[in-house]
Amino acid sequence: MQATSDRVCVDKKMPRARLTLVDAFRGFNAYAKVHGAEQALKIIANERLVLEHVNAFVQKHNVPCDFNLTTTFDVCMTAEFASYEAESLDAYRQAGGDISHVKCYQGKEAQEKTRIPAAVAAYEWPAGSSHPAKLAHFLLQSVIEKGVKLFTFCPATAVKLNESPPGLWDIQTPRGVVTAEKVIHCTNAHAALLLPQLEQYLRPNRAQAHSLVPTAAFTAEKTLQKTFSLRYSLHHFYSLIQRKGNGTLVLGVSRSNPTLSPETLEGRYSTDDTHFNDEIMRDALRSFGEIFPDYHAAGTLYGEGMDHAWTGIIAMTTDSVPFVGAVDSLPGQYICAGFNGHGE
Repeated sequence: MQATSDRVCVDKKMPRARLTLVDAFRGFNAYAKVHGAEQALKIIANERLVLEHVNAFVQKHNVPCDFNLTTTFDVCMTAEFASYEAESLDAYRQAGGDISHVKCYQGKEAQEKTRIPAAVAAYEWPAGSSHPAKLAHFLLQSVIEKGVKLFTFCPATAVKLNESPPGLWDIQTPRGVVTAEKVIHCTNAHAALLLPQLEQYLRPNRAQAHSLVPTAAFTAEKTLQKTFSLRYSLHHFYSLIQRKGNGTLVLGVSRSNPTLSPETLEGRYSTDDTHFNDEIMRDALRSFGEIFPDYHAAGTLYGEGMDHAWTGIIAMTTDSVPFVGAVDSLPGQYICAGFNGHGE
């Protein structure tokens, strides 16, 4: 078995961290409109199942990826979104969805639980966070030890049917041709390069995150033990975790933030992750300070505050679920891509 890649460029020293995003009910209505209630229930249930499987895998193999099984707060920052969240929970429950693991807090209780003075409501359920670079390197090293050959700086540029032995595919690269019976496309947002028929269904989006060195208000016993989704609306939100190892705060930003300029919003449709957007960074830092006023309450000392910003390309699909399985028109080719920011 062979794997080709443009590069393996994950730096373990980078402050990257990722929420193991679990949608406990919020997306049910949206999924149901596209796929029907029965499939929407399965999609939501699968989110929880993935978390359980990741936790089991990390424990079984002792994966050093800073995985932290905890709970997350879905924080409603506006009355409008609090109503939307309540309606989604009720619709999911009435359709037969399991909400036994979901806790709901309103008003003052929500503010105390989340440490957010402006919280209107908050929902809590199991979730987790990890260091994706460490997890990816562990998986790569594991399969290499089992005989997989990994070729870096060797992007696949085309996949063509081999005319000599029937049923084989030629994967063309700048370093030569690899012939295989089965081809698995795991390039996520870039899958349409080799499978152009997916171009109208799979769109690259540039996501951006920021690491902050915590002030005294977020150190020692005051560190955040939960992960957060801080939501003004369905498409205007911020994600937040605090790494257990060094206390770094990792702040993500939604790609459809309505407070951003049209130019910045249009710029997210890109495969270029070589730079970050300054407007997005300023919005994230301003919003974080407004949501958690304690962060700047005593001022920021030298070395505290904004540390680093980075981008990554995720793949959004037209129906909000990934492509997983055989490529029907190409026997022997398979795909695993388009995770809409949920675990790619």
